Amino acid sequence: MSSDSPLAFYVYRDGQLLNATEGGNEYTLLDGNNQLGVYTVGDKGKGENDWKYVDFKYFNIIKAEPTTTTKTSAQGVPVVTDVQGPTQFQFDANLNVTGKYNFSVTVEGGSPPYYYTWMGVRAPQLLVEGPEYSNITISPQEMRTPGWITEGYFVWFTVKDAKGNYAFWTKPGGQPSNEFMYGLKFTGKIETIDGTDTVVENTWEVQTEP
Repeated sequence: MSSDSPLAFYVYRDGQLLNATEGGNEYTLLDGNNQLGVYTVGDKGKGENDWKYVDFKYFNIIKAEPTTTTKTSAQGVPVVTDVQGPTQFQFDANLNVTGKYNFSVTVEGGSPPYYYTWMGVRAPQLLVEGPEYSNITISPQEMRTPGWITEGYFVWFTVKDAKGNYAFWTKPGGQPSNEFMYGLKFTGKIETIDGTDTVVENTWEVQTEP
Protein backbone atom coordinates (compact mmCIF):
# COMPACT_ATOMS: atom_id res chain seq x y z
CA MET A 1 0.00 0.00 0.00
CA SER A 2 1.18 3.54 -0.68
CA SER A 3 1.17 6.25 1.95
CA ASP A 4 -1.95 7.75 0.41
CA SER A 5 -3.94 4.50 0.35
CA PRO A 6 -7.43 4.98 1.84
CA LEU A 7 -8.10 3.64 5.31
CA ALA A 8 -11.28 2.40 6.96
CA PHE A 9 -11.97 1.57 10.59
CA TYR A 10 -14.51 -0.31 12.67
CA VAL A 11 -15.26 0.51 16.32
CA TYR A 12 -16.28 -2.24 18.78
CA ARG A 13 -17.48 -2.17 22.39
CA ASP A 14 -17.77 -5.42 24.36
CA GLY A 15 -17.41 -7.35 21.09
CA GLN A 16 -20.27 -5.49 19.37
CA LEU A 17 -19.75 -3.34 16.28
CA LEU A 18 -20.92 0.24 16.91
CA ASN A 19 -22.82 2.25 14.31
CA ALA A 20 -21.59 5.77 13.72
CA THR A 21 -23.99 8.70 13.87
CA GLU A 22 -25.07 10.38 10.66
CA GLY A 23 -21.95 11.67 8.97
CA GLY A 24 -19.87 8.75 10.27
CA ASN A 25 -17.72 10.67 12.78
CA GLU A 26 -19.38 10.15 16.17
CA TYR A 27 -20.33 7.18 18.35
CA THR A 28 -22.72 7.05 21.29
CA LEU A 29 -20.97 6.43 24.61
CA LEU A 30 -22.29 4.79 27.76
CA ASP A 31 -21.88 6.35 31.19
CA GLY A 32 -18.60 5.42 32.81
CA ASN A 33 -15.75 3.69 31.02
CA ASN A 34 -16.13 2.69 27.37
CA GLN A 35 -13.42 0.25 26.28
CA LEU A 36 -13.43 0.68 22.51
CA GLY A 37 -11.54 -1.51 20.06
CA VAL A 38 -10.63 0.24 16.79
CA TYR A 39 -9.92 -2.11 13.88
CA THR A 40 -8.18 -0.37 10.96
CA VAL A 41 -7.87 -1.73 7.43
CA GLY A 42 -6.32 -0.25 4.29
CA ASP A 43 -7.16 -0.51 0.59
CA LYS A 44 -4.38 -2.42 -1.18
CA GLY A 45 -5.49 -0.83 -4.45
CA LYS A 46 -5.60 -4.09 -6.40
CA GLY A 47 -9.31 -4.31 -6.98
CA GLU A 48 -12.70 -3.78 -5.43
CA ASN A 49 -12.94 -4.65 -1.72
CA ASP A 50 -9.26 -5.55 -1.57
CA TRP A 51 -8.59 -4.56 2.06
CA LYS A 52 -5.76 -5.57 4.38
CA TYR A 53 -5.29 -5.48 8.17
CA VAL A 54 -3.39 -2.36 9.32
CA ASP A 55 -3.78 -2.12 13.10
CA PHE A 56 -5.99 -2.86 16.12
CA LYS A 57 -5.92 -0.75 19.27
CA TYR A 58 -7.94 -0.48 22.47
CA PHE A 59 -8.95 2.94 23.85
CA ASN A 60 -10.69 3.83 27.11
CA ILE A 61 -13.16 6.73 26.84
CA ILE A 62 -14.76 7.75 30.12
CA LYS A 63 -18.10 9.55 30.16
CA ALA A 64 -19.64 10.92 33.38
CA GLU A 65 -18.51 8.57 36.18
CA PRO A 66 -21.50 6.42 37.24
CA THR A 67 -23.13 7.64 40.44
CA THR A 68 -23.01 4.09 41.86
CA THR A 69 -19.20 4.04 41.64
CA THR A 70 -17.24 5.77 44.39
CA LYS A 71 -13.50 6.14 44.73
CA THR A 72 -13.13 8.06 47.97
CA SER A 73 -9.66 6.78 48.77
CA ALA A 74 -6.84 4.76 47.29
CA GLN A 75 -7.74 1.91 49.65
CA GLY A 76 -11.21 1.71 48.08
CA VAL A 77 -9.90 1.07 44.57
CA PRO A 78 -8.58 -2.33 43.42
CA VAL A 79 -4.96 -2.32 42.26
CA VAL A 80 -3.14 -4.80 40.01
CA THR A 81 0.07 -5.59 41.87
CA ASP A 82 1.56 -8.32 39.66
CA VAL A 83 1.18 -9.89 36.21
CA GLN A 84 2.92 -13.13 35.26
CA GLY A 85 3.23 -14.87 31.91
CA PRO A 86 5.64 -16.81 29.68
CA THR A 87 8.95 -15.31 28.63
CA GLN A 88 9.43 -17.52 25.56
CA PHE A 89 7.40 -19.56 23.07
CA GLN A 90 8.46 -22.76 21.33
CA PHE A 91 8.28 -23.46 17.58
CA ASP A 92 7.70 -26.54 15.46
CA ALA A 93 9.48 -27.28 12.17
CA ASN A 94 7.03 -25.09 10.25
CA LEU A 95 7.64 -22.05 12.49
CA ASN A 96 4.26 -22.47 14.18
CA VAL A 97 4.33 -21.53 17.85
CA THR A 98 3.20 -24.55 19.84
CA GLY A 99 1.93 -25.36 23.32
CA LYS A 100 -0.27 -23.78 25.98
CA TYR A 101 0.94 -21.00 28.29
CA ASN A 102 -0.25 -19.68 31.66
CA PHE A 103 -1.01 -16.05 32.52
CA SER A 104 -1.94 -14.78 35.97
CA VAL A 105 -2.80 -11.50 37.69
CA THR A 106 -2.69 -10.50 41.35
CA VAL A 107 -5.12 -7.85 42.61
CA GLU A 108 -5.41 -6.10 46.00
CA GLY A 109 -7.83 -3.60 47.53
CA GLY A 110 -11.32 -2.60 46.52
CA SER A 111 -14.21 -4.97 47.18
CA PRO A 112 -13.57 -8.63 46.29
CA PRO A 113 -14.50 -10.85 44.58
CA TYR A 114 -12.88 -9.54 41.40
CA TYR A 115 -14.19 -10.03 37.87
CA TYR A 116 -11.62 -10.67 35.13
CA THR A 117 -12.02 -10.11 31.38
CA TRP A 118 -9.31 -11.43 29.03
CA MET A 119 -9.14 -10.33 25.40
CA GLY A 120 -7.10 -11.41 22.38
CA VAL A 121 -6.06 -9.01 19.64
CA ARG A 122 -8.40 -10.10 16.86
CA ALA A 123 -11.10 -7.50 16.21
CA PRO A 124 -11.77 -7.86 19.24
CA GLN A 125 -11.65 -11.38 20.67
CA LEU A 126 -13.15 -12.21 24.06
CA LEU A 127 -11.23 -15.17 25.49
CA VAL A 128 -12.80 -15.70 28.93
CA GLU A 129 -14.45 -13.62 31.63
CA GLY A 130 -15.63 -14.23 35.18
CA PRO A 131 -14.51 -14.21 38.81
CA GLU A 132 -12.60 -17.49 38.44
CA TYR A 133 -10.14 -16.25 35.83
CA SER A 134 -7.26 -14.71 37.76
CA ASN A 135 -5.29 -17.40 35.90
CA ILE A 136 -5.80 -18.56 32.32
CA THR A 137 -4.02 -21.01 30.05
CA ILE A 138 -4.21 -20.26 26.32
CA SER A 139 -2.40 -20.97 23.08
CA PRO A 140 -0.26 -18.29 21.37
CA GLN A 141 -2.66 -18.40 18.43
CA GLU A 142 -5.31 -16.83 20.69
CA MET A 143 -3.08 -13.79 21.27
CA ARG A 144 -1.65 -13.58 17.75
CA THR A 145 -1.37 -10.42 15.68
CA PRO A 146 -2.19 -11.17 12.02
CA GLY A 147 0.99 -11.34 9.98
CA TRP A 148 4.52 -12.68 10.40
CA ILE A 149 5.75 -13.97 13.76
CA THR A 150 7.92 -10.89 14.39
CA GLU A 151 4.77 -8.73 14.73
CA GLY A 152 4.12 -10.04 18.23
CA TYR A 153 1.65 -11.85 20.49
CA PHE A 154 -0.50 -9.93 23.00
CA VAL A 155 -3.25 -10.58 25.55
CA TRP A 156 -5.25 -7.80 27.22
CA PHE A 157 -7.28 -7.89 30.42
CA THR A 158 -9.35 -5.72 32.74
CA VAL A 159 -10.33 -6.30 36.37
CA LYS A 160 -13.38 -5.00 38.26
CA ASP A 161 -14.32 -5.46 41.90
CA ALA A 162 -17.75 -6.37 43.26
CA LYS A 163 -18.82 -2.69 43.25
CA GLY A 164 -17.91 -2.22 39.59
CA ASN A 165 -14.68 -0.32 40.24
CA TYR A 166 -11.98 -1.00 37.67
CA ALA A 167 -8.49 -1.84 38.87
CA PHE A 168 -6.15 0.95 37.73
CA TRP A 169 -2.44 1.28 37.35
CA THR A 170 -0.28 4.19 36.23
CA LYS A 171 1.54 4.14 32.92
CA PRO A 172 5.22 5.15 32.80
CA GLY A 173 4.08 8.50 31.37
CA GLY A 174 1.87 9.10 34.41
CA GLN A 175 -1.58 8.52 32.86
CA PRO A 176 -3.84 6.04 34.68
CA SER A 177 -5.23 3.09 32.73
CA ASN A 178 -7.72 0.35 33.58
CA GLU A 179 -6.58 -2.05 30.86
CA PHE A 180 -3.48 -4.19 31.02
CA MET A 181 -1.38 -5.90 28.40
CA TYR A 182 1.04 -8.80 28.49
CA GLY A 183 2.89 -9.36 25.24
CA LEU A 184 5.82 -11.19 23.72
CA LYS A 185 7.75 -9.82 20.74
CA PHE A 186 10.16 -12.11 18.91
CA THR A 187 13.73 -10.73 19.06
CA GLY A 188 15.59 -13.85 17.93
CA LYS A 189 16.96 -14.87 14.57
CA ILE A 190 15.49 -16.85 11.70
CA GLU A 191 17.75 -18.24 8.98
CA THR A 192 17.08 -20.21 5.83
CA ILE A 193 18.90 -23.54 6.16
CA ASP A 194 18.70 -26.02 3.27
CA GLY A 195 15.76 -24.08 1.88
CA THR A 196 13.82 -24.08 5.17
CA ASP A 197 13.23 -21.12 7.50
CA THR A 198 14.57 -22.13 10.91
CA VAL A 199 14.65 -20.39 14.30
CA VAL A 200 18.30 -20.31 15.31
CA GLU A 201 17.91 -17.88 18.26
CA ASN A 202 14.67 -18.23 20.22
CA THR A 203 14.63 -15.02 22.24
CA TRP A 204 11.68 -12.75 23.13
CA GLU A 205 10.98 -9.37 24.67
CA VAL A 206 8.24 -9.18 27.32
CA GLN A 207 6.00 -6.11 26.93
CA THR A 208 3.60 -4.99 29.67
CA GLU A 209 2.52 -1.47 28.66
CA PRO A 210 -1.10 -0.73 29.59
